[in-house]
Amino acid sequence: MNDLAEMLLTLLALVCSSSSAFNLHDEGSEEFVGATGSYFGYSLDFYNPGVGSRGIVVGAPKGQSGQANVTEGGAVFLCPWPQSSSHCTKIDFNRDGDRYQLLRKDAPQEQMEFQSHQWFGASVRSQDSTVLACAPLYSWRTYKLGEAEREPVGTCYLVVGNFSHYAEYAPCRTSRGGSGGQGSCQAGFSSEITKDGRVVLGGPGSFFWQGQVISAPQRAVLQPKASRYLLRTLRGQVESREGNATADDGYMGYSITMGEFTGDSVQGKNPS
Repeated sequence: MNDLAEMLLTLLALVCSSSSAFNLHDEGSEEFVGATGSYFGYSLDFYNPGVGSRGIVVGAPKGQSGQANVTEGGAVFLCPWPQSSSHCTKIDFNRDGDRYQLLRKDAPQEQMEFQSHQWFGASVRSQDSTVLACAPLYSWRTYKLGEAEREPVGTCYLVVGNFSHYAEYAPCRTSRGGSGGQGSCQAGFSSEITKDGRVVLGGPGSFFWQGQVISAPQRAVLQPKASRYLLRTLRGQVESREGNATADDGYMGYSITMGEFTGDSVQGKNPS
């Protein structure tokens, strides 16, 4: 062993012998436990509607959703805070199974979406009485009539009014598919809700993994759909655009946050 290695080991021993750990709050800790293997606690946020009970929104992205013919679709729970019991209530954002549609005449309906293993609850956010929960690995078939494709575009669900009104938001479920478009977007990999009522999603897989950030007003997301058609354009939606090839593999939208920096804006994180 050379002198440098011996010196490093000696310094490490001195540091370890004098270091100690501590808890920020080691008394009165509270614990909620989810189903084994569900990844309960993978994401969480405080829920404070202003009127009524406060709570913690907890994601379990490998949990059973309870939807028909969906395996490990993921689940989101509301847990009481302060803890009045160990019981957490599952929030039923979407009770339906995968949707089917007729694409060809004289042919059976085809499965249009694949919610098994979609990681619903991988990101959760709450603002007042509004909750946003996302499934970045949600896939859909696309409307191409050739070979069926499954694209992991991601989807999110928004609930407002103390769990009285639910709506889906899947901004990357578009006709611009493929890895060079939004076919691998994974919208909802990260998410935020602004104080002025906008939903913000990160989709790090768009445009050969350049990634993008997409935002729309809550009121537009909550507008009822006029048809069963899965593609939808929302009024007031804005999104970052595709850059040149040097931006490939940049993963814009891998994480996002809201704050006052130099003005009202959204910060999209590029981890590379």
